[in-house]
Amino acid sequence: MKKKVLIIFGIFILIGLVGSVKADCIDGWTNGNISQYNITWFFDKPYQCGTFVNGDYWVLGPVNITNINPEIIFVNDTIIGNDGNTHICAHNVDCQCQNYTPSPYLGIYNYSYRLVSVTSDLWGDYICKYNVGRNGLTINPIGRAEQTFDSRDYGFRSDWFLTTPLLVAVNSSVISTISFPDQTECSRGYGGGWYNYLGVCSEHWLLKTAAVLTVLDVIPESGSFRPSYAGDDKALKFNLNDLYVSGKGFSLLKNLTPAFSNTYGGTSLPNINESARDFQRVWLNTRQGWTQQNIVPADNANSYGRDVSYDVGIAALLLNTNLTNEEKKELLINFLQVGIDHYGLIMNGMYWPADGGIASGRKFPILFAGLLLNDSRMKDISNLNLSCGADCFGEDSQTFYVDAVNINVSFKKPYSEIFVVYGEDSENPNIERYKFSQVGMPEWGIKHSATINYLGYDQNSWTDASTSGYKQCCNGKSWVGPILIAQMFNMRPLWNHNALFDFEDRYVEVNKQLYNATPGNNGYAGGYPGNMWEAYRFNIGCYWTRLNQTDSLSNGFYVCDNYNVSCTWQATECASCVKVSTCQQYPNLRALNYDPCGFGCKETSIVQTNCMITKAYWQIA
Repeated sequence: MKKKVLIIFGIFILIGLVGSVKADCIDGWTNGNISQYNITWFFDKPYQCGTFVNGDYWVLGPVNITNINPEIIFVNDTIIGNDGNTHICAHNVDCQCQNYTPSPYLGIYNYSYRLVSVTSDLWGDYICKYNVGRNGLTINPIGRAEQTFDSRDYGFRSDWFLTTPLLVAVNSSVISTISFPDQTECSRGYGGGWYNYLGVCSEHWLLKTAAVLTVLDVIPESGSFRPSYAGDDKALKFNLNDLYVSGKGFSLLKNLTPAFSNTYGGTSLPNINESARDFQRVWLNTRQGWTQQNIVPADNANSYGRDVSYDVGIAALLLNTNLTNEEKKELLINFLQVGIDHYGLIMNGMYWPADGGIASGRKFPILFAGLLLNDSRMKDISNLNLSCGADCFGEDSQTFYVDAVNINVSFKKPYSEIFVVYGEDSENPNIERYKFSQVGMPEWGIKHSATINYLGYDQNSWTDASTSGYKQCCNGKSWVGPILIAQMFNMRPLWNHNALFDFEDRYVEVNKQLYNATPGNNGYAGGYPGNMWEAYRFNIGCYWTRLNQTDSLSNGFYVCDNYNVSCTWQATECASCVKVSTCQQYPNLRALNYDPCGFGCKETSIVQTNCMITKAYWQIA
C-alpha cells in the first residue's frame, strides 16, 4: 500500500515540474497540438485554428483532444488493510472509513488535505477510497458550489471529472488548469502556500495556471474578442474594430492628467504594462462562495475581492489618463475581455454576495465593457431580474441607506478583532442602535442583504475593530478607483445602487479626517486612486457630505455646485439645504443631472425664477 501511495505522490510532483511543449498554429492549422501558458492540448488530426484579439486560441470543431500536458491526474481506488499502523485515508470530500469521515489530521504528513482516521487507541479494519484529482478541466462552466479542477478544494466532484481522450463539441470553451504540487513553497501565518505571479505567498491558491481553448463552428474575423467561457453561448459579438468607432471604445475614454501628492502615498503613475498583465490571462471565477479564491489560478489573477477591486480601479484609472491609445490598447483589450467573461458568468448562475472582503470588483468590468462596446445587455445588468437578486455583487449587497428596519434590529455580539460570530444572539453592549436621525445615511454591512438575520451585523460604528474591520481593510478603500471612474462615466443610473456611491463619498471623507490619510493606515484610500479622487471627485455631479463634520456617524446631504440638497426620505436636519421630493424641485442643472435623491429624472425641466432649464448630460474630458 505504501509503495502505491508513494508512486501516486511521485506522479503529482513530476507533473508539477513538466514544462511547456512546443506547439504550432501554422497558416491557420494545428500541427499536432496547441500550447498556451505551459498547457498543451494534443489533437488526433490537424484542425483549423487561430487566436482571438487577446491571444487566446480557437479551433474549428468538433475536435478530438487526445491528451493534455500536464497530464490530468485522477486516482479512484480502494485499499483494504488491517496492519495496526497509521493509515492514510482519502481526500476529505470522498473519504469513508467504516462509515466514519475524519477531520484533517495535520502534522502526520506534509499533505494536509489527506486524512487519518482514529476510532480508538487501536486501529481497526478500514476501507479508504482515493478520489484524487489534479490539473482538472471543465467545459462551458456555470456558477456553482462544485468544481472539477483540484480535489484539495471544497466541492470537488469526482463524478464530473473529465479525462482524455475527449471529444469536444462546437460552441465549447475548454478550461484546462495546472495544479500546484502538494509540497508548498512558501509560508504564511495560516500555514504553507504558493507564490502567485506577483511573488505574493498565499495558502489559498491551489491552481497555478489556467488557459481556455474555444471550439467554434465558424472561423472568427480577425480581431474578434473571445466569447465568454461560461455557458454555451459562443456568439462572436465584438471586434477590435469596435474600439475605433465613434461613440465606442477609445473615443469614450477620458484623458485625465495624473494627480500625485504625498497625501495618499501615490507619487508615481502605476505601470500600465503591469496592469495589462493583471488582466492578460483568463479570470477563472466559477465557484460560488468565499472559497472561490482557492481555484483562482495564481498565475492568472489576484483572488481576494479587495485585491481584485483594487486592480480593477488601477486599470480603469490608467485607461482614462492622458496616455496614447496605443499605450492603452493592450490593457483595454484585456480589461474588456474580463468584462465579457464576467457577464457570461453572471448570466450562467454565478454571483458574488457580500461576505467580508471576498466579493468586490466584478460588476464594474461588466458595465465598463457594456459602455465601451455599446452592448445593451451588459449595460442593463442591474435590471435583468437575475435569480441572485440583491446578492449578485458584493459592493451592492454590503451598502445601504439606514431605514426603520435597521433602527429596530439588535446588534450582535462581536467575536474578536475584525470577525463576528454569525448566529450569536446576544446584543453587543458597546454599540448603539441606529437612530432615527440617521435614516437615509449611506452605510456598510458585512453581509447586509444576505438575509434579515444578518442585519444585526450592520454596526453603527466607524472605528470599532470588531464591527468595522472589513469595511476599513478590504472594502471601502478598494472601491475608490472603480467608483471614481464610474462617476466620470455617469454610471450611477446603470449601476442602480446609489447607496454605494454615497457611502464611498462618506468613506473617503470620514477616513481622511480620522486617520489624516496616513499611508498604510486602515483608513488609507489607496495611493494613486486616493490622489485621483481628491483631484477629480468634487468636479463631478453632486457629492454626499456629513452635516456634522466632527461626527463620523452624522447623517448628511448633497453638495451640488453652489447648492446644498437634501431628500425628503433623509432625516437630515439641514437648514441650508433645498429639500426636494420631485425632479422639478432640484435647484440647478447639476443636481437635476446627477439626481442624488434617485427619482429617476429623465426628460425633465426645472424652473428657476423666469428661466426654464432642461436636463442635459455632463462629461469630464
